[in-house]
Amino acid sequence: MHSRINLNGEIVSATTQLFGFDHPVFNSGEVLQEKIRLFEGSFLFAERHYFHLMAQMRMARMQIPLDYTPAFFYQELAKIQEDSGLQNAEVSFNVTQSETKTDFWLSIKELPNTLFFNNDYEIDLYRETYVSGDFHQRLNFLNPRYRILSTYAKENSLDDLILLNHEKSVAHSMNGNIFMIQGNEVFTSSLEQGAFDNVLRDRVIQACIRTPEIDEIHEGEGLFPFKLNKADEVFIAKNGQGIIKVSKLRKKEYVSEVTESIVSQLQELD
Repeated sequence: MHSRINLNGEIVSATTQLFGFDHPVFNSGEVLQEKIRLFEGSFLFAERHYFHLMAQMRMARMQIPLDYTPAFFYQELAKIQEDSGLQNAEVSFNVTQSETKTDFWLSIKELPNTLFFNNDYEIDLYRETYVSGDFHQRLNFLNPRYRILSTYAKENSLDDLILLNHEKSVAHSMNGNIFMIQGNEVFTSSLEQGAFDNVLRDRVIQACIRTPEIDEIHEGEGLFPFKLNKADEVFIAKNGQGIIKVSKLRKKEYVSEVTESIVSQLQELD
């Protein structure tokens, strides 16, 4: 992680105390986070990320300042990118609110020069909790539950965990939305089934539509865990980063032929 952040438009040290302890962020933990991918010096889908963040703020009943325009959004992204000098990174645009003010801060983390992460990546089911797909669960608030999940994954030598909804079908993984490829068909969960509501999910679905090897996309038809054992390919769409090939689920191993074609189509989208 870069050692400096953009706090309310000013570049400061990442160790700066952001807020006083009387700030609601310490009482309620309400922080909306939009993750944007910086790829080869350009922010991917920046306009879509701006409108998605504004929609999330409205859903969360946050006050949107008049100066929160697209130009403001692009300007603040440019500040942290220019300060870091990075060309490939994940930028987190965080927003919180007190009774009198809306605050924001941006952090940046360097990433490899790729949108396709094709290393060994092993996942498994996590059954200790279930994901709701209701309206308010779609808000991208920071959630301490993921620290617990991350610890569990590390203790069990896993890279990611599959989370289920109350119908025992796949909601998403700890790190992103799950896409399964079987033959010439793609399967993924709907927002109502607990999928993460983010820009990358929408763009990946559009990339799938444009991929010649894919004839049909099934969204929200109940992606149950047993189907993953019959899949040819499985990947995770991680917002702010890209597409992660899943290499193994228990004894099942996957290839990545069509996934690579989807990544190529993703890079052509705006």
